[in-house]
Amino acid sequence: MLAGEHSGDKIGAKLINQLKEYSNLEIVGVGGPAMKKAGFKSIIPFDELQVMGLVEPLLKLRRLLKLRKKISDFFIENEIDYFFGIDFPDFNMGIHKNLRSAKIKNVQFVSPSVWAWRKSRIKDIRRNIDLVACLFAFESRFFDENRIPNVHMGHPLVSTQPIWEANIPEYSELSSSKKDNLIALVPGSRISEIKQMMPTYINFMKDFYAEHSKATFVIPAASEKIKTMIIAMIGNRKLPVSVRLGKMKELLLSSKVSVVTSGTATLESVLYGAWPVICYKTNFINYQILSRMITVDHIGLPNLMTNKKVFPELIQKDCNPFTISKAVSSLLENHSNFEDYYNEILYSTYGKGLPETFREIFGNDMPLIDLETLYF
Repeated sequence: MLAGEHSGDKIGAKLINQLKEYSNLEIVGVGGPAMKKAGFKSIIPFDELQVMGLVEPLLKLRRLLKLRKKISDFFIENEIDYFFGIDFPDFNMGIHKNLRSAKIKNVQFVSPSVWAWRKSRIKDIRRNIDLVACLFAFESRFFDENRIPNVHMGHPLVSTQPIWEANIPEYSELSSSKKDNLIALVPGSRISEIKQMMPTYINFMKDFYAEHSKATFVIPAASEKIKTMIIAMIGNRKLPVSVRLGKMKELLLSSKVSVVTSGTATLESVLYGAWPVICYKTNFINYQILSRMITVDHIGLPNLMTNKKVFPELIQKDCNPFTISKAVSSLLENHSNFEDYYNEILYSTYGKGLPETFREIFGNDMPLIDLETLYF
């Protein structure tokens, strides 16, 4: 397995916990704190793979290529049977390619966003990947249309079970824990995202608090290093803000509205009832390249899933303290208007579940199940 980002690390932990039922499996690779907690040992430090955008990977290209070769060689030398790439597509696609010649079965968990940009990657997916495990139905339909083997797994962070076996929460079950004036800020899980987004978010908090004296803010930090960094950036400003290590689910469940850097966290915000203001900023060069390559109308997962701009998206120059404040105020004032979208988005995160996905992957080689013995 290889997960290179915190969102993929959480999914990796779900896969490991499910695979613990299979007694004759050994799992190796690269993962983060969630996978480590599930019993996984990473062969290189997780932080070494943390890069953002298009320019930063180019600046660190030599080091990343060396790491990719080191990881690929380790897998081949240890004669692994299956490789599970978890999200992190640009890095994992190279490993899929390296392992193909060794007759290793390649599975990509979380579809590369070929439906949104760089559609030329379809050829590499078809050539090097045996199965794509998709989180969402619209991704599975896209791969069906392009004749690429896939399974609609659903989102493991929502449920590892298929929808007909799951206990699906109603919004009313979430609303009782909401605090009227609490706003969550989710700046991202990478240091480069924190540097890019936090100055804007700090100025938003300052301006919003000046107009709304009862407002309070919470920020979940993906790591101790990021927590320390955020606290240092806030400095001695007199703001009613708390920075917590992890705890994103709990903090979103307590908040009515969130300000979220574009990514998986935008979906989590909806699922926990903290309607998101979806934000994205990058450097000038990154933006000029990306804006010419993207072929979809929305960037936020909740909006992509509904195929409409349900939640506000503030991109580049439109992502500033004034526009964020305006969007947050609107979501707070009209909070109940979005409850129907909660149900629509929640239901669309369910698929066949992990047990059926593993049956698709392993087929007749399905590992022996021993529920009494765990080898982790």
